[in-house]
This record gives sequence, C-alpha cells and structure tokens, in this order.
Amino acid sequence: MPTVMPATQPGTLQPPMVLLDFPPLACFLNNILVAFNDLRLCCPVALAQDVTGALEDALAKVTKIILAFHRAEETAFSRGEQELFVQFCTVFLEDLVPYLNRCLQVLFPPAQIAQTLGIPPTQLSKYGNLGHVNIGAIQEPLAFILPKRETLFTLDDQALRPELTAPAPEAPSEEPRLDPAGPACPEGGRAEVEAEPPSVGP
Repeated sequence: MPTVMPATQPGTLQPPMVLLDFPPLACFLNNILVAFNDLRLCCPVALAQDVTGALEDALAKVTKIILAFHRAEETAFSRGEQELFVQFCTVFLEDLVPYLNRCLQVLFPPAQIAQTLGIPPTQLSKYGNLGHVNIGAIQEPLAFILPKRETLFTLDDQALRPELTAPAPEAPSEEPRLDPAGPACPEGGRAEVEAEPPSVGP
C-alpha cells in the first residue's frame, strides 16, 4: 500500500530541505522559527519594523561569523572543503534568507502593513524594509566567496544581433489577457500558487 504524505495547510511554509545538509543553518532557522511561532499567536503590525530589524541584525551576525571563519580557515581548505563552504554560503543566501523573508511576509502581510499606514501597497517600498529583509545587504559581503554567475549566449544569438536593426513592432492597442486554454507549465509540470495567509481581524 503506498504511503500517503500529509497535506500541508494552506498558507504554511515548508523550510528548504537542503538546510538539513548544514546543521548550523538548520539550528539557526529552528531558533528563529520558534520565536516566529510564539509571535504568530499575537502579532501586532506595529512590531513589523522591530522584528525585521532584529532579524536583519541576526543575519548580519551570521554573515560576520561566516566571513571570520573564511578568513581564519581559507588557506587550510582542501578543494573539497572549499566547495562545501561555497555550498554552505549559497544555501545561506539563496535558500535560508529568502525563506525567512517569506516567513516575515506571513507574519506581517504587506497589504496589512500598507492598510495600517493608509497607503497603497505599491508605495510600501518607500517606507524602508517594513516586513522584509534587504537581501542585497546580506549578500554583498559574501559575494566574493560565491562563484560568478555566467550569462550564456549561443552562437546563433551572437550571429543574429547585428541583423536586428529594424524598429520593434508597435504593441497591440488592446489589453493583454491570459489564455485559459494555454499549457499550465512547460515540460508537463504543474503550476503552484501559494495560498495567501488568512487575514486577522482587528
């Protein structure tokens, strides 16, 4: 008989499983999630700035520890250890930090913050990092450790570039609309949409 996986509740977030490969990151995340779960029971929107600031401070400390470890051990790293360290930094920046940002947005939904401030949600970014961590500020100090990302160009793309001198066609005047009969996802995959967490009354 096949094993049935338990269904997750709408609005819940599953931590990235790759964190299990790096126990220090998993332990750090568990401690943050314990605090978030306690806060979730009674989470006033007024705490958005303080909680975001505390999380940014914690992530900045982790970044400093990673950099101090790298300075102290870099010369002693074997090739395998260097690759593992780069993976550690990549998981921290590309899995852990964005996941914590999503958790913050569940605790402090941007629409709710905007409503409290009496502004449209599109104007929320003008008020700083309310309810989300500035990922760029965390990534910048560690950028030199990570491998450079390369942009791939095929020979066909390079050969066609000089010929693309004609002006671009004008956009159609009618509004764009979704085609409900189109494929859900390329390669036969399913489209997944995260459920919006239920809003809490006043």
